[in-house]
Amino acid sequence: MHTPSLQRSLASLSAASILFAAACSGGPAAPATMDGAIAALMARPELPDAAITVQHVLIAFEGKVPGVTRSQPQAKELAEKVWAEATGGADFKALMKQHSNDPGPGEYPMTKQGRQQMVAGFGDVGFRLAVGQIGVAPFDAKASPYGWHIIKRVK
Repeated sequence: MHTPSLQRSLASLSAASILFAAACSGGPAAPATMDGAIAALMARPELPDAAITVQHVLIAFEGKVPGVTRSQPQAKELAEKVWAEATGGADFKALMKQHSNDPGPGEYPMTKQGRQQMVAGFGDVGFRLAVGQIGVAPFDAKASPYGWHIIKRVK
């Protein structure tokens, strides 16, 4: 049996958790799957921001990035795991260090005018995210040819 004070605290915590989940997903309820989150994000318009900075975890597969030996299905499975950890509040920089196949720094500034210097999926996702939100550019032969990009907007 909970005391009235504890019950109020638990109710407040539950409400705060719901609001946090909504804020992270950009809407009232976060999609339960990575594919659902991708569809929901891509249904939103791009934000008007002229410049952003994003961090990302690249999950590549054999033939896309030198030295990577996992299969495409294994890459998608790992991308789903990393996405779940990232959206669950894991330290994004730690996820970058542990999982990314990006040989670069993993954090990139991007402008709307200069976005064509990146793979299309990178900008397509990055410019739909608010600061602090996480999205995914799925593998696509043209838009995201290196694999899955789990992207967090930081500025």
